[in-house]
Amino acid sequence: ALVPVVELAKLASAFQLLVFCLVNVTVILVRESGARWYKPSFRVPLYPFTPAFGVVGSLVLLTFMGRIAIIGGAGIIVVGLSWYYLYARRRVTRTGAVSRLYGEHRRVSVRLARPDPSPSDPVLSARLKAISEAGGNAFASVQLPQAVIALKQGVGRLIRDPADFGVVVLCDPRLMRRSYGRVFLNSLPPMPVTHALDDVSSFLHKQKTPAMSGVVS
Repeated sequence: ALVPVVELAKLASAFQLLVFCLVNVTVILVRESGARWYKPSFRVPLYPFTPAFGVVGSLVLLTFMGRIAIIGGAGIIVVGLSWYYLYARRRVTRTGAVSRLYGEHRRVSVRLARPDPSPSDPVLSARLKAISEAGGNAFASVQLPQAVIALKQGVGRLIRDPADFGVVVLCDPRLMRRSYGRVFLNSLPPMPVTHALDDVSSFLHKQKTPAMSGVVS
């Protein structure tokens, strides 16, 4: 046959075994990290024996797949990781679970302008127009709440765990000069507010208290 069906089947099986092995390793890493944000709805029974058996069992079964299948399955994973780190990593904002557990935590989150929703969104534009034509306040009804949510999400990326700390830098002076600025600041968790960069430097150098953050506007 032109297509080696048996070898392709072994390659697919080897790849699935490698993925299953990595999943079990991830379960162990996350559970052992003790991260407070990790609250799954389902927990692996007989932990850690079940995922450990999954890792060992996968590796044992791989020995029956043959050298070509093992090299091919590992090659697929290596190509995928290479593609992610060389190309896709710079184009995504999501952080992997392992990075959140053992990677370097963010210390500063900078907001150059008020996080307004995109005006180029045709659905949003139509909604704002309908509210304005009905005599309502489109900014207060739609744009302001969505901007507040976007700011809270940005702070959430900085403070992910009770042990995290950092500084949120708000570079838009309208948040201090306009009346709606209080809406943004009041939506955030309790934290000190300052205009002095010396306060920020001092905070980052001596900060050792969990679950604390600061806002600079």
